[in-house]
Amino acid sequence: MFSSRRGKQRFSNLARRRRKIFGIKLVAIGLGFLVVIGGISWLSHLDSVTIKQVSVLGTRTVPDSVVHDLVYSELEGTYPLLFSRSNIFIYPKNDITASVQEAFPNIGSIEFIFESLESISVSVRERSEDALWCNNKEECYFVDEDGLIFGKSPLFSDTVFIKFYTEVPQENPIGEYIFSSSEFKNISFFLDAVEKLGVVIVKFGVVDSTDFELTFNNGARVLFSRDGDLSQILANLEAVLNSETLENEKIDYIDLRFGNKVFYKFK
Repeated sequence: MFSSRRGKQRFSNLARRRRKIFGIKLVAIGLGFLVVIGGISWLSHLDSVTIKQVSVLGTRTVPDSVVHDLVYSELEGTYPLLFSRSNIFIYPKNDITASVQEAFPNIGSIEFIFESLESISVSVRERSEDALWCNNKEECYFVDEDGLIFGKSPLFSDTVFIKFYTEVPQENPIGEYIFSSSEFKNISFFLDAVEKLGVVIVKFGVVDSTDFELTFNNGARVLFSRDGDLSQILANLEAVLNSETLENEKIDYIDLRFGNKVFYKFK
């Protein structure tokens, strides 16, 4: 009986010692982690690896100074674990990109260039104007090669850009796509091919969910299906435009929505 009690006491003492040792190890690991984090944090703030100079490249219409200020504002402060945001190895590229593109939607991409341990260059690529999107008030916006609306257009008395009229939010369309990027590129390729036939397109409109409409500078309209074969539509249009029947005639519209059956009407 006495021997059994002593055995239980020894087991209890051993368990307490093990818990104590485990607790000491846990504290030691925690302190070690804090020391490591503190050391890395201290290293991240070293002056020799802190970005002090930022150069902005590639701007055309965007003020360099504003981009410069936006970059520096994102380099201020620390990350949650007290690491410096201005450290050359861990500065927040994604945050800088998001901040600059939010302020200037016409900036398409940003590249960060390492210059030294204390300096970087920020190279921006501004979007190019490929077309115009206009609302029902004839307020127009620039569209890039991917179909993205990115900036308000000045009022043109005459323009080299085709005006698109599509279902996009009327009040604040900047940042919206007039079509998916792939569909817009296909449409743009088709419109370029049409203009090579000797016509000038001034408007592109959506009739409904299935049909599109082109308007030439002479007022003639062309109707075609959204899901139609664009190569066939182009061939049919070329045949109509080259037809002797239409020579010296003023066309009201050409309807290419029914395969090889083409309908047209004179004014």
